[in-house]
Order: sequence, then structure tokens, then C-alpha cells
Amino acid sequence: MTTAAFLWPVTAGAHINWNIAEIFPNRIWNNQYTTSLRASSPLCLLQMDRKFGYLRNGIQQPELDNFITAAAADTIRTKKPNLTLVHLVDMDSHRHRYGIRTQQAGDALNRLDKHVGDLIQTTKDAGIFEETDFMILGDHY
Repeated sequence: MTTAAFLWPVTAGAHINWNIAEIFPNRIWNNQYTTSLRASSPLCLLQMDRKFGYLRNGIQQPELDNFITAAAADTIRTKKPNLTLVHLVDMDSHRHRYGIRTQQAGDALNRLDKHVGDLIQTTKDAGIFEETDFMILGDHY
């Protein structure tokens, strides 16, 4: 079986076919790009950055989720992994920063809904929707 993970927690260095790990530099001599490159599947990260890097602004939201959704959709469409894990963090980031019932959190929820819809549509476009199970998890009610 093949696997793909996009910002899925605790996957740095894991044996995943296509992995963009959620990891941040924790030493002053490290930067985000080299930390991600070492922890992820290097070829996957480089290819996705070449294709969709224009969507990203470092780890800032909502740009990071735009990049991750595009990378996951491309991988689903072209590789059809048996298991794909996608961790979208825009809404969580905005709820922590602005509060749960704020306009910013509501806007992030709408963006999250669009990203999930895009990933579902990708499975339809790839011809794998009927054999795909979706599990949606959240860590804050």
C-alpha cells in the first residue's frame, strides 16, 4: 500500500511515500525550509513547492492550507495513494489567535469547508470517489 501525509502530526522522518511533515525549526541556526526538507519526503516537497509554492507564505495562514490542499489534491490525482492524511490548520490557528466565535474564525471555517470540498471533488475527478472513505477529525469541538 502507498501512503501520503500533508502536515499530519508526528510524521517527521516517517516511511511515507509522499510526506510533507508538520515540523517547525526549533534551533536558531535552522530555517523552515531546510527543517521541512529533512523531515519530509524531499522529492515530494521539492516537486510540490515547484508546482504550488506560489500559494504559500511560509507557515502563515490561510496560505499554508491553500498550498497543502493543492499538494494533496495533486498527489491524490496523480498517485492515488491508498491512505492520504491531510491536516488543515487554518481554522485552528485563527481560533487560537482571535477566539472561537469571531469573524476570522468563521471565515477560516468557510475556507476549511472549501478545502474539504476540493479534496472530495479531486477523488471524483480521479475516479476513486466510490472506493474512498473520508474521516474528518477535529481537536476543538
